[in-house]
Formats: sequence, C-alpha cells, structure tokens
Amino acid sequence: MTDKPPRAFAPRGKLLTNSQIDCAIARRVMGWTASSAHGQPTWNIPVSQAVGRVIYQSGWQPSADMRDAWQVLAKFPFAEWDIILCTCAEGWYCSISHRNESTRYAEADTAPRAICLAALMTHRVDVKEVGV
Repeated sequence: MTDKPPRAFAPRGKLLTNSQIDCAIARRVMGWTASSAHGQPTWNIPVSQAVGRVIYQSGWQPSADMRDAWQVLAKFPFAEWDIILCTCAEGWYCSISHRNESTRYAEADTAPRAICLAALMTHRVDVKEVGV
C-alpha cells in the first residue's frame, strides 16, 4: 500500500462554492480582510502588498479566473516551494510542497480551482469544512 499525500476533496453534495474558496484564499492565504466599498464586497490589501495606491480589490475570483489564481501562486516563492500544475483524469492537478513538509495536492475540474484548493491545504485549512 502506498502512502499518498493528503488530498483536497469534499464529500459528495458538500463541494465548496467558488465564493467560499475565494473568501478563504483571501483571508488565509493572501492575508486580506473583508470590507465593502460603494456597496460592493472588497478586500483590504495590506500596504506592504499593495501595488501603487491600490489598497482594496473587488471582483477578485482566484477559483475561477486564472489571472487571479497566479496571484495566489505568487505567495509561494519558487525558491522555497515546489509547484506542479498539470492536467489529469479529473481535469487539473496542482501540488504545492515546501522543503521538508509533506506535499499538498488537489484535483479539480479547472486549473484555478485546483490551485486554490492546494493553496488552502498548505495553510492547514480543511477544504471539506472551510469556516469563512
């Protein structure tokens, strides 16, 4: 029997919505806090992470938009982390591992969703029950 690394999955009928994943990524991986601007939900970005004068982000959907998913992967510097993203039978496979820690991986129907689930697992978030 092979010892497989932890895998991201949710029991049938309890799949996380993209909105739940995006919220958990923003808070737990990116370190952002929630707020609203002009009645729209936004994320406050710490000044240390802000580019120019941008201090909030709205419409950010890393679980559905590959451009936003790349921002998530940028939180894992390649000098310290090994990242694999490829197609698989389930659709997409993403694994993220840090030097001496076990590999966290996820399979999903889209690349952005696989990236987000694997990223959450590296932050010790149980993707079956993300309390956001």
